[in-house]
Amino acid sequence: MPNYQSAVVGPIVGAINFPPLAAWAPVMGLLLVVGYLVRRLSAAWRKRPPISAAMPFWRAFLLVLLLQIACLVPLKMVLNWGCNWKYFIHIPEHNLNV
Repeated sequence: MPNYQSAVVGPIVGAINFPPLAAWAPVMGLLLVVGYLVRRLSAAWRKRPPISAAMPFWRAFLLVLLLQIACLVPLKMVLNWGCNWKYFIHIPEHNLNV
């Protein structure tokens, strides 16, 4: 029986071990949020008007819709854990293929 353990190559000496990409995602998100807040606060401290214009209706509508959907996620989790509910909406006609 061959010895496969001798064929295993160890780490390269002197190589830089970077953390995985999933570890960089929160760091990059935090940097983007902090950069945005610093930019907005510095514009407010300089007493200049903000860079963005008034929000159009469709953007406000989309923002409210996404916030409402995001607020339903914790509610769905609590209902799933506490009451064993799987779905919010029950459509009995779904099984009829109408």
